[in-house]
Amino acid sequence: MATHLLLMLLFAFLVSVVLAALLRATAGERVRYAGRSFGLFVVVGLAIAWILFPFSR
Repeated sequence: MATHLLLMLLFAFLVSVVLAALLRATAGERVRYAGRSFGLFVVVGLAIAWILFPFSR
């Protein structure tokens, strides 16, 4: 069963990997960029969900 959180994590992972592959030259830079962008995607997504949660009721 795919939950919203699982789908958000999958999307964040895939987009981070693709962006890292396109925007960075070396493998080390790609790994750091992918990790940082994945973390930011997750944090921003959870922050937006937390902010919008009161309006869902």
